[in-house]
Order: sequence, then C-alpha cells, then structure tokens
Amino acid sequence: MMYPQVRDQLLALMPQLVAQGFALGVEEIVCDNMLAMAQQMQARYYAGQLVSQRLAPA
Repeated sequence: MMYPQVRDQLLALMPQLVAQGFALGVEEIVCDNMLAMAQQMQARYYAGQLVSQRLAPA
C-alpha cells in the first residue's frame, strides 16, 4: 500500500471483519512486505507471484 493512512485503516478494519466471520483473500502479493500485511489483516487466502514462487518445487 502506497498510502500509509489507507494501509492503517485496512490493518484496523480487516481483523474486525474476520472476527465477524468474513474470509479475507489477498491477491497480487509480490513481496514480503505485502505478505506480512496480509498476515496482519488475518487473511485466509493468499495469491500472487511471491506465493507461487514459494510453492514451486525446488
């Protein structure tokens, strides 16, 4: 997220929605920072280049 205010709002809102029973999916994860943010938001589903690379057989 380029805009810190938007990022902070998402980090505050998404865990509340997850606690209410919503399932969060995050797409276009291309770096560790984005993955960490998805984890902070308590996402259940992850997709993107970084995820694909980590799942690929070595």
